Amino acid sequence: MLGSIEHLVDSLKARLRRRYRINQLQIVVYPGFRNESQVFVRGRVLVGKEIEGGCRNHGWMRNFGNMCKRFLSAEIPHARLELEWEGRSKEVTTDHEGFFFECLPCGPEDPLEVIIRTAEPRMREPFETRARIFGRSARSRFVVVSDIDDTVLLTMANKALRMMALTMFGNAHTRKPFAGVNDWYHQLRIGCSGHEENPLFYVSSSPWNLYDFLEEFLVVNGIPLGPMFLRDHGFEQGQLTLRDHRSHKLESIEQLMQAFPAQKFLLIGDSGQKDPEIYREIAQRHPDRIVGIMIRNVTPFLRLRLLDVERMGREIAAAGNNFLFFERTEQAVKATREWGLTSDSPVAPAPWSAPDWSPVQPSSQ
Repeated sequence: MLGSIEHLVDSLKARLRRRYRINQLQIVVYPGFRNESQVFVRGRVLVGKEIEGGCRNHGWMRNFGNMCKRFLSAEIPHARLELEWEGRSKEVTTDHEGFFFECLPCGPEDPLEVIIRTAEPRMREPFETRARIFGRSARSRFVVVSDIDDTVLLTMANKALRMMALTMFGNAHTRKPFAGVNDWYHQLRIGCSGHEENPLFYVSSSPWNLYDFLEEFLVVNGIPLGPMFLRDHGFEQGQLTLRDHRSHKLESIEQLMQAFPAQKFLLIGDSGQKDPEIYREIAQRHPDRIVGIMIRNVTPFLRLRLLDVERMGREIAAAGNNFLFFERTEQAVKATREWGLTSDSPVAPAPWSAPDWSPVQPSSQ
């Protein structure tokens, strides 16, 4: 019932937006990725709304106002876009929530550039932007898949009110990462040799509305960037259920495993939600493609949960996969060295993280 009402309201609002605000469209393009034969491009079309970047000195009211703007985003359904890459073009239409996701054919040596422009005939000044595409290097040995909340970013997702307060009243400069995550993820990125360029993907149940905040948080804290797989939160059937959390992560990881069939995967998550269960299922489906599963303990006072995770860890290890249940990042760093994924060499800040992945704003034509 709620889903039907939301869909009707969204449709009515969209008609008004398309009629009166067609020249205020904004194309938000999320970082994409590619393999030898396909480029995966994802984005959303919204009514332009200025959201300022965070600052350590911003007060809670200012942060709250910016978060409200994110969650009250006005999507443009059925917007027409043109994608251009390597001398080819394709017209696409956004779905009822303003999203688009396309798999475009490419050759292994094609440059990594996709241009997305508006194709609305009534726009006075159509604009375009470029997608940032993450490509796997021939030197990579494995793919890292990481959760974000309570794995990288201290969120307290198992405490709803505390999580809501942190989300709504903080910003990318005031929110805290777990100690040592930035250096550890850089170590995973460069691997044992220091030159591996292992891909890093973030698969989280956070909503797409928080994408710009999450990217800014990673940049501010020197944590390697990578394509994100987030969720569209709404009142559609099943979207607020545990099953959807599980299916979202399973489907996202399966998509990555299909995109990189020759690569092995390191899965990193936490005990707060269902990461251990999800990663165990992935390991059961693909036992020969998992180099390790690492679960951060964020539920130290929930004894039954600890026993559950420890039991699943024994099952995963008995099947021949590396498993670690850890509380401190240095424990995880030690384990990845013992598993032959990283080295003891100190890690210099990776130069690609900020320059190559800095936010791209649409440019008017």
